[in-house]
Amino acid sequence: MPRQYDIAAIWNPQFVNNIIQVLVEALEAKETFIQGHNRRVSEICLAIGSKMGMSQIELRDLYTGAMLHDIGKALGTTEETLNKADPLNQSEEIIMREHTFKAGLLVVGLENLSHILPTIMYHHERWDGNGYPARLRDESIPLHARIVCVADSFDAMISPRSYRPAMSREEAIKELISEKEKHFDPDIVDILIECLKENPHELNDFSYYF
Repeated sequence: MPRQYDIAAIWNPQFVNNIIQVLVEALEAKETFIQGHNRRVSEICLAIGSKMGMSQIELRDLYTGAMLHDIGKALGTTEETLNKADPLNQSEEIIMREHTFKAGLLVVGLENLSHILPTIMYHHERWDGNGYPARLRDESIPLHARIVCVADSFDAMISPRSYRPAMSREEAIKELISEKEKHFDPDIVDILIECLKENPHELNDFSYYF
């Protein structure tokens, strides 16, 4: 059957971005304490990427990976586990850690998204090699994943969770510094701190640029 339309011709970046945000907000509705988390992580990542001099294409890919980094939690992770106030048991911890693989499966076969797979798969790797799922270390961890790791952790620290209150920004910065070369890429921590010093109140929202 011949196609009588070209829907791609009438799509624009903001329209596509809005679709991404709706999908992510559907995930956030399951987890009481993370409303706006993915959007904030994306904005922090873009501030870091801009400071590093990334191209517009690199920033677009970093933004997309950051927005979708936790999308795997929508698959098979219960609201009880996501919102549990007590420490996770071993079974729940295994299920939670599977979100990197599950998210990867969503994008791996998509021609225009498969290149962000490393960002989604490896944003829980640690600089010292003690992360997951592959125990990668230092610069063997993809750059975008290292950026998302720092941004994700910082926003988590300054946001309340079911199991703890929020840290102050100053406390979170101290934690980032203490975890340099252990959990985090030290250069990216330094860049984030520089961004925060330049804008002590809030980071710019770059998300509607894509």
